[in-house]
Amino acid sequence: MGRRKFKDEGKSCDTECVQISQWVAFYIEGEAAPEIRQQLLIHIQSCAACARLVRSLKRLVDYCSIEPGWDVPERAHKLLWEALRQNFEI
Repeated sequence: MGRRKFKDEGKSCDTECVQISQWVAFYIEGEAAPEIRQQLLIHIQSCAACARLVRSLKRLVDYCSIEPGWDVPERAHKLLWEALRQNFEI
């Protein structure tokens, strides 16, 4: 119990991956507490799926910030989080 599977990789993932997926937005926005940031950075060094999640969301945030005053549409925001939940089976 406490183990999860990534649909795209077929590998087991512990509850730490689920926690990382909940912290990633705070990390990307620079709002994560230092101990959370450190735990996330250590985890993504050994977890390709979580590293990919962090990179992908960082690129999305960077892309959205190119256009000043532009926000992610609410529907896109909901679809993104639903895709994350499905990928991590949260």
